[in-house]
Amino acid sequence: MKLSSVGYHVRVLNRLGLIEIVEEEQVRGSVAHFYKLVNRPLVQNTDWASLDPKVRGAASGLLLEALISDAAESLATGLFDKRPDRHLTRTPLLLDEKGWQAVITIQARAEEAVLKEQAAASTRATNGTTNIHAIVGMCCFEVLQRGTK
Repeated sequence: MKLSSVGYHVRVLNRLGLIEIVEEEQVRGSVAHFYKLVNRPLVQNTDWASLDPKVRGAASGLLLEALISDAAESLATGLFDKRPDRHLTRTPLLLDEKGWQAVITIQARAEEAVLKEQAAASTRATNGTTNIHAIVGMCCFEVLQRGTK
């Protein structure tokens, strides 16, 4: 393929947040960019219900394991609390079905807004801004009622 065509497609993938720059290197008076794939869910929420519960459980386990591993590494390296404006909450809720659906919808909208901001940040990155590598994890899951055996 022509370099201009490849460059166009790389810019589109970057703008959509599907790849990210992991390294930049000076090469003969220009800058070479090295990218990696951004891990995104393979199954959208609309398809999730059609999967076998064992498959859903395995996928959830892998995703939670990766999230916990990322958080543990960030804590161990001192990055997790480096920024005073980082976000971490744990909020137990008592919901009815309507409330459950509302919270799931709120989270889906938040994820969409986060991904739009990532795409906007990728365009600003060309203006010499410093990239901040971050992970956003959102969960809403049912738990056992406290005090039951």
